[in-house]
Amino acid sequence: MTKKDENPDSEFVTPYVTIPSKKEPKPSKKLFVVTQWSGVKEVFKCEQCGEFRDTKDLIIEHILTHYPDQEQYAVLEQLLKEK
Repeated sequence: MTKKDENPDSEFVTPYVTIPSKKEPKPSKKLFVVTQWSGVKEVFKCEQCGEFRDTKDLIIEHILTHYPDQEQYAVLEQLLKEK
């Protein structure tokens, strides 16, 4: 007589597939602020490290360096929605 399986459904095992969830970037606050440099020129300041950049495009590029590659796309979307 053959040994009976303890789990009668063992031959119908469904493989589990993990689907990565689309997470929003962790920060919910502003990632940069617009300020005046000596009252002369408008510049952009990174809220995380305090670095300044001359244009919005340059500050966006800088901010992305603070995040791992997997999060950069979500952070970029957030930054492009900000005005």
